[in-house]
Amino acid sequence: MGTVAAPVDRDFALDHSQRSIVDTLRHAASDATQAQLIVYALLVEKDHALRAQQCQLISEAYGTEASRTAEQFHELVQSLPPGARQPLLDVAMPALRKLPDQARHRVLKLSQLLIAADGRVSIREFLLFTILQRRLGLDAGRAVPVRYRAVSELAQETALVLSLLAAVRLPMRPEHAFNAGALLLPGPELSLVRTDAIKLADVSAALDRLNQLAPLAKPQLIKAATAAAFVDNDTNWRAASTLRMICAALDAPLPPQIVAAESIA
Repeated sequence: MGTVAAPVDRDFALDHSQRSIVDTLRHAASDATQAQLIVYALLVEKDHALRAQQCQLISEAYGTEASRTAEQFHELVQSLPPGARQPLLDVAMPALRKLPDQARHRVLKLSQLLIAADGRVSIREFLLFTILQRRLGLDAGRAVPVRYRAVSELAQETALVLSLLAAVRLPMRPEHAFNAGALLLPGPELSLVRTDAIKLADVSAALDRLNQLAPLAKPQLIKAATAAAFVDNDTNWRAASTLRMICAALDAPLPPQIVAAESIA
């Protein structure tokens, strides 16, 4: 696959104290209760008034002490570069997946409430919740029926997902990132979806259909998505996080480019 990109910049690089914080959060994530609080720490906002409202929701579900712990985790998470935050969800996932069904449902429900607190869904929230839903939802672990044999059968869905990646990777030149991925795919020419026309609900529906691709077709799509996310042999945290979400939605392993980018974290 050629040289693996490993961008060393403020999106991913950690100093000594930040590495210590990551170690602290990784250790906490091995505990089933604290793993849930780390999820909420990733979702609560920096705005003080809104965070107080969200922490009240956590307190009502888990108690005051747990809410305070979630807020402490939030402060630790905020001290990390943005590229080091979403990977904490993967660290917490083994403990989360061992929770009984009722507890996993509570995690998803409270996560939805935290996201809805400000009346909008940000890209960051969408990415995190998509991973949570895929890993902890009712269908987690169930076999997905194969309905499509080739990526070309889902040209519109593919174009939409690549357009989202392109928009977060190069907001001023999305067509450049989009073409880097689209040119790797056979079949009909894909058309870039304008950034202002991308709706997250449509992206979610597209990912559901793309997950019904044959197993041998998914790597081709992931390769194209990786090319868009790492166009010009570099990336940013938004593109890396979006690519992580796509891999989770398609039950696909992370490409080595992401592993290399985060190896400095």
